[in-house]
Amino acid sequence: MNISTVSILGRQYDVVVVDALTSTGLCDYEAATISIKSGQVKHREADTLLHECVHAIDECMQTNLTERQVYCITVGILALIKNNPHVLTYINESIK
Repeated sequence: MNISTVSILGRQYDVVVVDALTSTGLCDYEAATISIKSGQVKHREADTLLHECVHAIDECMQTNLTERQVYCITVGILALIKNNPHVLTYINESIK
């Protein structure tokens, strides 16, 4: 993974790849760490990173999303980006 940190609503999270993880990913709010299980294919790794970022946003915004809601939001955002790469480019250019 080429990402070592992400900033989520002003808070820096370290992104680490670990071998000993029982799930594909974990967001530790107290430690400000997102752990990604090693050995995942790139698409799954990206899905896991986004999923854990949504958990971090949920915690910061105190929205109390369920795991199912986090999953659905993540799948929807990934589908949007995959099917419409120009949208991500537009958003990125618009917020500079």
